[in-house]
Amino acid sequence: MMNRSTRVSRTTAANVEQGSIQLAVSTGGKSPALARTLKEDLQKFVGPEYAEINDVLGTLRPSAKKVLPTDTDRKRFFDGIIARGVVDMLRRGKRREAYETIAKACAEAGVEPSESLRAALR
Repeated sequence: MMNRSTRVSRTTAANVEQGSIQLAVSTGGKSPALARTLKEDLQKFVGPEYAEINDVLGTLRPSAKKVLPTDTDRKRFFDGIIARGVVDMLRRGKRREAYETIAKACAEAGVEPSESLRAALR
C-alpha cells in the first residue's frame, strides 16, 4: 500500500472590476505583494470611462456583424473607434464629443447606431 501525500497549491488572482470591465492580475503565486500593487495601480488607471465605452461598443456588435463580414473588418472598425480617442474624451468629461465620434465612425462604416447610442445623442 502506497501512502500518497496531497500537496495543494493555490494561486489567487488580484481582481479589478469597473462596471462591465474585469481584469485579473496574477504573479503565479510568486509575489502576492506585487499582485496587490499591480491591482492598486490598475484601480487608479481604469476608471468608469472604460466600462462606459465597453457597454456602448457592446451595443454596436450586432449591427457591426451584419455589415462588416469578417473579424478583420470588425476589428478595424472597433479599433478605429478607440484610436479616435473616445476613452480620453470621456475621461476629460467630453461625453457628447465621444458619442458623436462613435456615431461618425458608425456612419462611415455603414454600421447602424444602437438605440443606446442614439439616446445618448438626444
